[in-house]
Amino acid sequence: MKEANDKLLSYNYIGASNIYERILAKKPNFAPAKRGMAVCAMGLDKNEEAEEWLKDIDKNHPFFSQVTNYDLAKVYYRMGRYDDAVKAFEKFKAVSQMPRGKFGLNGQYEADLVKKYVYKLEDSIYECIYARDSIPAMGIKDVVNLGDAINTKSSDYFPFLTNDESVLLFSRNSSNEDFYVSTKKDGEWQEGIKINDGFNTSENEGMCTCTRDNIKLYFTACQRDNFEGTCDIEEATLNIEEDSIYVTKIKKIKGDLNTKMWESQASISCDGRMMFYSSNRRGGYGKTDIYVSYKLPDGSWSLGENVGGNINTDDYEESPFITNDGQTLFFSSMGLLGMGEQDIYMSRLQADGKWGRAVNLGNKINTSYRELGFFLTADGKTGYFASNRPSGKGGLDIYQFTLSTPIKSKPITFVEGYVRDSITKEPIQTVIETRDGQKIATDENGRFFRCLPPGDFIVEIQHNDYFKYQNNKPIPEWNNRSFFDVEFLLRQPEKLIVFHDPPEEPIQEVPKEIIEWVPEKPKEIIKTKIVKSKPISESIYFDFDHSIISTVEVLKLNQMWQKLQNRPYKKIIINAYCDYKGNDQYNIILSNKRALTVYRFLIEKGIPASLVQYSGLGEINDSNPRWINRRVDIFVVE
Repeated sequence: MKEANDKLLSYNYIGASNIYERILAKKPNFAPAKRGMAVCAMGLDKNEEAEEWLKDIDKNHPFFSQVTNYDLAKVYYRMGRYDDAVKAFEKFKAVSQMPRGKFGLNGQYEADLVKKYVYKLEDSIYECIYARDSIPAMGIKDVVNLGDAINTKSSDYFPFLTNDESVLLFSRNSSNEDFYVSTKKDGEWQEGIKINDGFNTSENEGMCTCTRDNIKLYFTACQRDNFEGTCDIEEATLNIEEDSIYVTKIKKIKGDLNTKMWESQASISCDGRMMFYSSNRRGGYGKTDIYVSYKLPDGSWSLGENVGGNINTDDYEESPFITNDGQTLFFSSMGLLGMGEQDIYMSRLQADGKWGRAVNLGNKINTSYRELGFFLTADGKTGYFASNRPSGKGGLDIYQFTLSTPIKSKPITFVEGYVRDSITKEPIQTVIETRDGQKIATDENGRFFRCLPPGDFIVEIQHNDYFKYQNNKPIPEWNNRSFFDVEFLLRQPEKLIVFHDPPEEPIQEVPKEIIEWVPEKPKEIIKTKIVKSKPISESIYFDFDHSIISTVEVLKLNQMWQKLQNRPYKKIIINAYCDYKGNDQYNIILSNKRALTVYRFLIEKGIPASLVQYSGLGEINDSNPRWINRRVDIFVVE
């Protein structure tokens, strides 16, 4: 038994089970050897065999150990038999309340084990119920090894894919950790190669993450000069061109995210405003915990906040991954109820802003071995992770699985937008303010990127050189393999051109020989009296909750257009309003529709679009009758 137990403690399950079998051949009812066989079977992922041994112990040796039913519940959990697992957990709960002296194993180690399991019991039962109700809905299909082009005898792990799933970045640990890249051609991954010179060093470069516009990259770098701790998270720029993928502009990130401890394995939120990562800093729940930092207005990162006890345990929590909508967090743990050494879990954000209890992703993904480094594609339909299960090429391998339905709480669309001059199409560096008060800065190219839920994207832009701009862009649900493009065109006020008379020059006498013809003077000069015309303006009224122009109002528009035929003008300004019924967002949209209807009417009449400016200004709430405020005001600037 001592020889078998020593092999068991060193994870030599086959060697240990061979000795336990020899013992049981001589002593068929020797409970300690049966328990040893059960533990070996669990370690070898032979759950049915482990079940038989544990049921045998529970039936024939009910007072051998208080934890038999807890182990049996874990086996049922691994097998996806969640209702059986709950029953076994409940039986363990009853047995754990019995006096220790009644059981053959009643030493301090056993007592500590019972205490540990009792502490985890409530969460374990919850995980079974949650897994029973939610895991089947994920529709996880077959798990597939990515093959020889990616996986080697060394450990390959921490996958990250671009939105179109044509580029794979991952870590490989041969003599030390380095970054590799592979591209997909004709549906097949090409052999992974080291990322460009100047990025990988003789020290470790670990897990990378990238904003969903595939520009800002964050990665783990270790043992660098002037580092805060042993490993820190650094920032770089990812460059993806047709024939090459490379990383540039490597620099330390600003702020308090990195400490004097170990920070690693970051996951950036869709639009780059939250960073989740693992750290062993003091004050956590266990050996390593998951933290989150926020990007501040000056571009620096806040001090990390622990994500809480529903995720972090007294053991290792690592390699977080946050979904596009920021509502679901995936991570690896050694401290939660699991299938084996290290499993992948997920937790959903609750209404109170806290993370809910973690749930295991189930036995389609997790095994009795190690699983970590979860990644979900931009469309939410394909997952990737690493595992050291025996079917791999060696060490950790990268695996892929597909889902019948995407894992997401809310759909998110990747929006790439530009702000430009309406005439010259030159980019404008400015700030966009959204209806909910967010401020989005455009870069020197007038570009911005946002992860938005489908619906109305209502914006306002104020720039000293342009008219105030308000607009609503409908955002559709998108597959995100490419960006959904939007464009905001700002109009400049008309600038008067001032002519100055040239300086007078001395009159020179014209030689007679070159004078050939002198025009006759006009016989009569007709003087015209200039009469100043009244400014042209008009108000068009709409029915409640409508943006269609009535017949009466069309006649008014036609009369106004007739007046414009023989009069010069520089600009036509259209301002649209609503009454106070309905919320602010709805009234902005409705007033925009009314303004656009009048704008289109005038354009169809032949008025140049460059001379017409329209705005939906929302509601008016005053003492006037509501029908007066359901209008569009038109002003002609002469």
